[in-house]
Amino acid sequence: MLFGTYVNIAVSCKEKGDYDESIKNFLKVYKLPAEILDSRKYEIDALFEYFVADAPADDILKAANGLFFQERYLESMMLYDYILKNFPEHSQEITEHAVKAKINLLSHLNYKIISASEPVGSFAKSGTAKITFDNKTDYGLTLYIGGPQYNILRLEKNQRVELELLQGNYKILAEFNAPDTDLNYGEFNYEDGKKYKETFIIGDTG
Repeated sequence: MLFGTYVNIAVSCKEKGDYDESIKNFLKVYKLPAEILDSRKYEIDALFEYFVADAPADDILKAANGLFFQERYLESMMLYDYILKNFPEHSQEITEHAVKAKINLLSHLNYKIISASEPVGSFAKSGTAKITFDNKTDYGLTLYIGGPQYNILRLEKNQRVELELLQGNYKILAEFNAPDTDLNYGEFNYEDGKKYKETFIIGDTG
């Protein structure tokens, strides 16, 4: 069975100290049919922890980037999330790929459209826009922001944060830490010297 083959090869690579290949071989299990993945979910979760637990950050990063360039966005995002949680010192170097991977996964997920916002003010500075992101919920919120700049912004419940971003077109994906809640996604044009406010409310689309 392919599941066992992938795991055995991954174990062999890990025993040789080849963590990059070990992780990539294990993550081939996600090519298997959904019913197999569902039936072995807890085993797969435990094996994921086993294969990444002792791996150096650089090897996990190498595996994540390799999968990203193969357009295996689900598997690469699993590794980017692990790096962000366990090796935050590497967050800056993976942000662009993590944002792109997350947004590319949208075609397989349910999401709601966020309406484009209009400027709410202006300020005297060339080349940038100021955006206030306001989480008006009782849940944590993660924003994946992609465009001329890339950012992963985490907001606590009822938290508001202002970012100054390079002007231009952005894609923003909002993920709430709440059960049974769809992702929110929108595309925005932030103009030079303008201020904007994006408010996030569960169940709201704009």
